[in-house]
Formats: sequence, C-alpha cells, structure tokens
Amino acid sequence: MDNVYFFDEEGKIKTYRLPPKQYAYGSLGTIYKLNNHECLKWFTEEYPYDIEAIKKIKELKLDNYYEIYDLLFDKDNEFAGYTMKYYQPEDINILKMPTEYTLDNLYKLYNSITKLSNCGIFVDDFHSGNAILNRDGITLIDSDLYSYGHGNKINKKMLLRKNTRLLLYLFAMIYYDAVGECKYREDFDDIIIDELFNMDESVKNVEKKLVKYKYPIDYINKMRKEIDG
Repeated sequence: MDNVYFFDEEGKIKTYRLPPKQYAYGSLGTIYKLNNHECLKWFTEEYPYDIEAIKKIKELKLDNYYEIYDLLFDKDNEFAGYTMKYYQPEDINILKMPTEYTLDNLYKLYNSITKLSNCGIFVDDFHSGNAILNRDGITLIDSDLYSYGHGNKINKKMLLRKNTRLLLYLFAMIYYDAVGECKYREDFDDIIIDELFNMDESVKNVEKKLVKYKYPIDYINKMRKEIDG
C-alpha cells in the first residue's frame, strides 16, 4: 500500500507506510501493524467519538490499558485514528494460570476504571475480543466508545458501579472462552462463571471465592461436583 498521511494534534504531518494486509478489525476501524512495537488504527466508520475521553485515557497511562501514542486527524481536521503500542498475545488459558493471575489483573483493571469513573468517563465495548492475554497480564484495548458524562451532574459512585459491572462481565466472557477450550465443558459452566463474577457483587467477592484455589479450574471443578451432586 502507498504511504498515507495524517496530522497530529499540533498539525504536523505524520506519514506511515501501511502493510498490504490488515492486522485486525476493531469495532469502528481497521488496525495495521506497523512494526513489532506499534500499530495504527484507522477509523472506517463515522461515529461521534468523544475525543476528550480518549485524550484523557492517553494521558492517564492506566494500568493494564493499552498505550496510545499519537491521535491522528485527516485533512479536514476530523479525528481519523491513532497509533498505539503493540501487545503480543499468547496462547494461554486463564483457568490454568495461577489464581493470582486473575486476581492481580482484576484489581489492576478495577483501579484503572476507578480512575476513569472519578474523571466522569463511561467505559464501553468491554468484551474478550478487546482483551489481550499474555503472561505479563491482561491488557485492554479499543477505548473508542468511551465517553464523558454530563460534568458535575454525574454521580461518580453510580458510574463506578456501572463500570465495575462491565468489568465483571468482561472477566466472565474471558472465562467463558477459556472453559470452552478445556477438554470437557458442562452445560452449567456458564452458571458457575456468572455466579463467580456476579455483576451485583463486588470485585472483593470474586477474591473471596477464588483465593483458596491454586488455579481457577480447581474452583470450576469444585462447583461442578457440588451442582452435579
């Protein structure tokens, strides 16, 4: 593909030579891997992006969130995408990783969404496809749909509760995917996982349920036996 150019926040031209094939597709755009350290997301869908929320995420450098480098604009000064750090996924099953892996990543992400909530930012698009797992941890990408609330009118406590529910849902989805990769799956595994990451409870309650098990699969197996009688 020929070189493409954008403008950064200061109006300086940024030129990129894109590979012939896309690396992945996001919810609103196409992702190109520029090298082993950097990717470029180019929006392909019109959407009322909350660029101020994305700028805040870039500025905060949140734990377990992807690092955004440059915000990019087209010749009409429309927000067109951004560059970001590349994260290498690994073929790991979270149920067979030590339980500390789940809990450490859960608490780090909870701390990050607490910071976002305190800033008045709604999180969105939380699903396992936007979580990159490797032995270093779980990294969330794709904050394109995040947005600010309505200034001082927003109830920060209620916002944190909403954002926490989405975080627990995310971990449930990661566990759904992981149990599907195991040698066998029970029909009631989703019920076990839904109860573990109960969205009406807190992150602390997940720890209480998992902490005495070396691996999450041990917890799943214990609950299977209890349900199966």
